[in-house]
Amino acid sequence: MDWWIDHADVGSRFCFENAKAKEAFVVTCDSFGIPCRDG
Repeated sequence: MDWWIDHADVGSRFCFENAKAKEAFVVTCDSFGIPCRDG
């Protein structure tokens, strides 16, 4: 699996094993106006 979701106290975290998968996710979020942040 290249990615998974961890549930946090507030919201969810998207976790990626592959840097390219993470990059594609960030680009997709940006195209919808959804901010992504590391951490």
